[in-house]
Amino acid sequence: MLGFVPFRTASDSLASIEPPARRDPPSLLGFAAAGDTYRVVYEEGGTVRVVEIDRRNGRVHRVATCAVHGANPLAAVGREHWGVFDAIDGRVQLFADDSKDEARSAPVANGDVLRPFVLEGAACLAISHESRSSTPTRGPRIDVLDARLKTVLTGAWFAPPTARTLLAATSTVFGPATVFATDREDEIDVCASGREGASLQRTVSLVWKQRFECAYGGGSRIMVVSRDTDGITVRTLASDVRSELNPVPIRPRTGWQLGAVKCVYANGPFVVAHSERRDDESIAVTTMFDAGNTQTQRLTLPGVDAIAVDGKDVCVAAMLPAASAPVILLHRSTRMGTHARHYAFFLDEPDTRTPYARHAVLVDLAEILARAMGVRVPTSFELRTFDETADSAHFALPGIDAAHDVAVAVLLREDGSGITSLRIGGGPAPTPRGLHFAEKLREVFTGDDDGDVATTRLEHEHVAHGIESIVSTIGAMRAVHGG
Repeated sequence: MLGFVPFRTASDSLASIEPPARRDPPSLLGFAAAGDTYRVVYEEGGTVRVVEIDRRNGRVHRVATCAVHGANPLAAVGREHWGVFDAIDGRVQLFADDSKDEARSAPVANGDVLRPFVLEGAACLAISHESRSSTPTRGPRIDVLDARLKTVLTGAWFAPPTARTLLAATSTVFGPATVFATDREDEIDVCASGREGASLQRTVSLVWKQRFECAYGGGSRIMVVSRDTDGITVRTLASDVRSELNPVPIRPRTGWQLGAVKCVYANGPFVVAHSERRDDESIAVTTMFDAGNTQTQRLTLPGVDAIAVDGKDVCVAAMLPAASAPVILLHRSTRMGTHARHYAFFLDEPDTRTPYARHAVLVDLAEILARAMGVRVPTSFELRTFDETADSAHFALPGIDAAHDVAVAVLLREDGSGITSLRIGGGPAPTPRGLHFAEKLREVFTGDDDGDVATTRLEHEHVAHGIESIVSTIGAMRAVHGG
């Protein structure tokens, strides 16, 4: 149990403290969801980190740290396996879950193009040998390597003669599939494994002015997404690569601009996630494609960096510009958009030993809670010095009306522990302090510590891991007291 924290004394400064500035987020290279575990691969400052998150308690376990030297490291992340690929000086290095910090390597030629993907749950790498001249009858040779950098193909695989640059690699139930650029910007070559080991090829003409964006295979089909200045177009290729379903356009709202686009196979349907921007505001949108039907859902995420599937759930991830440690925001819901849940995790243990470091964590906590509750930014944000070893943040989360407004006060100590005080329906939050013995007894027997049903306090052994409990409590308070 956390120790008792006294009421604020005269040493508590009410002077305004300038919030620390947020930094650009690291690059998210890969993301997967498997039950109660999220696997995240991200790169920052020439170092790739692989972490696993337990969504039940917010604990983050660092699996591997990989020093990379190439300009564009790549990653393939599945439910059980992952691989990080780093190409430099004529070789490709691989860090995988069965080797962790020890890298394997294999030679590649300058000019070869590499694309990672997941094949039957394993991390794989497709290599297009574009440094070698194509012939009039065939294009670049394609190699597919597994996590041991051994080939998984039984014979030679070549792209069609019109293929130029490897754009993407994916897989279907029949094996690997690749997408190549051609001499025309508005068409692509699709190469896929077919039944009984057959190699299938097709040139797909995109809509005029459309450019390839992403592709994903699943079951016996491949989804191809292209874009132009007006929006994106989604088309699905069947198992023979020649049967194309009707293309479906997706347009952002009037006045909004299209951002990043990701797609995934959701164990039956396909799901496309894209971001939309207007001035300094951004949101995420998912569209599900199932047997000719579409369903759209708007999410309170600042963008789209990755999308993954876990059973019948779809998880969309976005990296948040943070002042303290890297933060990932997740939106999880069923394929139909029901049972939506919001999660936020610090990918590294934030420093809380100095006042400036604690201020940075409190700034991030305020924005995380605001986004989790559907608010773009918290209001009336203020940082205060509690004492020499603790600082606090005070802010409000507006609701749909005054009865749903929530005032929040978060106390953060130098050891990372803290207390959150909440008040719903207007007025400031109670002083964030520990409960004394009588209040603890009252809470045990009545469920409330101070006799005021509009307020509550939460104690955290580690504030950075207590985000889910705060979000759940706010949601419960709004459900009970907001009518």
